[in-house]
Amino acid sequence: MPYARSKSQGISIGLVIGLVCLLVPTAAIGAIGTLWAFGQIELPFLSRGNRLPEGYVRVLVSARTIPAYSKIARDHVVDPKTGDFASIPVPRETITSDVLTDYGQIRGRVINHEKPAGYLFKEEDFYPKGTRAGLAGAIPRGKRSLLLEVSKISGVHGLKVGDHIDLVATIPVEMPKGGGMGRFNTGLQAETQMASMEKLANVRILAQDAVLLTPVTPRQKPTVSRSISQGTTVRNIPVEEVVIAVDPSEVAPVTQALATEVNVMCVVRSGQPGDPEAHTDTPGSDPLADITSIDTLSGSKREVVVLPLQHSYGLNRHAGRPHSRGGLSHHLDASNSQ
Repeated sequence: MPYARSKSQGISIGLVIGLVCLLVPTAAIGAIGTLWAFGQIELPFLSRGNRLPEGYVRVLVSARTIPAYSKIARDHVVDPKTGDFASIPVPRETITSDVLTDYGQIRGRVINHEKPAGYLFKEEDFYPKGTRAGLAGAIPRGKRSLLLEVSKISGVHGLKVGDHIDLVATIPVEMPKGGGMGRFNTGLQAETQMASMEKLANVRILAQDAVLLTPVTPRQKPTVSRSISQGTTVRNIPVEEVVIAVDPSEVAPVTQALATEVNVMCVVRSGQPGDPEAHTDTPGSDPLADITSIDTLSGSKREVVVLPLQHSYGLNRHAGRPHSRGGLSHHLDASNSQ
């Protein structure tokens, strides 16, 4: 790499050259100088820092680790030891069209991932020109960011920035035990159906194809407590957080689920290129869609009978039955009012 010699280095080299002139005949000095000029020998005190092997060119690289979402400045690419741009020799024929070799090509651009020191720059490393630095520039077009506590979501640890995920909430459904099932079935069949009805959960998709914008990051969260003896005190509690980008319509469902403390799971999408299912939706599950209820009247007594939809009951879920997802359908069956 090119480097700037200090004044003391220049004096030392001058003294060496003077001593060589006194001790070595002029003809020998000329021969040595010619060989050095053509690169046939190396003289440490006369190192030619700019000289490269034939067919090589110097390519700009990062001088230090550049954080994600940073705007490239001179400090990111200047070697503090030499004061020159950091670079590495690269064979000319290996440089592709997407490699950015000049500082002017990357100055002011926002990098889309953390870049370690010593790596060259490519167009794919940057967001489009004009992108703002910071987290706002990392949010994909049309999406919104959400800051989430990791303790409220399972499956986040180990993910990397840029991973695509879905958020799934599991909401237990408490079914009435018995539920009048004995009126329609008896024996083992009725017991099996009743047991399955007592263990139901509504699986709701909160966010589809969300994007992880930050890794799991610890911080100190201030909490305020008040007591008569100590008054108002502020304590810092360690928490872990991530930031994700979701569609605007998904902000409210995710926030509501976390506020009600339901079980939320992170489901990671495939990161392989060309995946045909990359942009498909993850389906949820509504067990109440397969359940109906019948209001029964016996004199002045009214009772709700809950039962699964099965053809053995003479009920067909596709036969024009009123059906409400997320809730029970109620019917008044005059034939069962006896």
